[in-house]
Amino acid sequence: MTSTVVGRREVAVHEAYHVASLLLDGLPPILARIDLWPGEEQAGVTKLDWEHNAPVPETLRKVLIAIMLGPMSDGDQSLNDWPVDPTSWTDNRRDAEQIEFIADTLALDETTYRFLLYKAQRRTHDRRFCRLVTLVTERLLATELVLQHELTEIAREPFHIFTSDDGSPWIHWRAGRSVAEVGSDEIEGGERRLWLNGIEVDDSHTQLQRAYNYWLEFEGPRRQR
Repeated sequence: MTSTVVGRREVAVHEAYHVASLLLDGLPPILARIDLWPGEEQAGVTKLDWEHNAPVPETLRKVLIAIMLGPMSDGDQSLNDWPVDPTSWTDNRRDAEQIEFIADTLALDETTYRFLLYKAQRRTHDRRFCRLVTLVTERLLATELVLQHELTEIAREPFHIFTSDDGSPWIHWRAGRSVAEVGSDEIEGGERRLWLNGIEVDDSHTQLQRAYNYWLEFEGPRRQR
């Protein structure tokens, strides 16, 4: 999966859309990379792991959805055209070529293609997908290259934060049924002190802090609208 997109954050988000979908489907890529040259076009690559994932129809459909999500992040309307014709795409030409190849390999008809496109669109509303996009984007912007083991680690968050009926955030550990109310207080210097059930959490819980910051930025405001 390759993209050429103008803008540093845009190319990172584009690749993160590919990566997040692959991670959710248990297909962690070998790497994700963005190559940034000031004043020039920005290129991104997500390298699929075909050594450990046979190109059987089920896997190809998951990969196709992941490829579709890259252009979707850019608002590319060419995704809606059938049949797929890469020569008619102004942007994301490489993604279009890969979409065409997989569609031909699977012998997709228009109905099946549009169903998979619908599944890709639905995925953009999945909370875990959105969180992974945020995490992968920030890692790419920081390092420009993220390897498979690092991507797998990002996908293994041991908990998720959900919003209760009264609008307050709670945390749920996937390993069990335990839940706890999570919150924070602003302290000196604009920093936040994190707590669970009224007990302060130390600075070593970076994943928890990151997840809570995500909730503060996205989930809380969404519930208040």
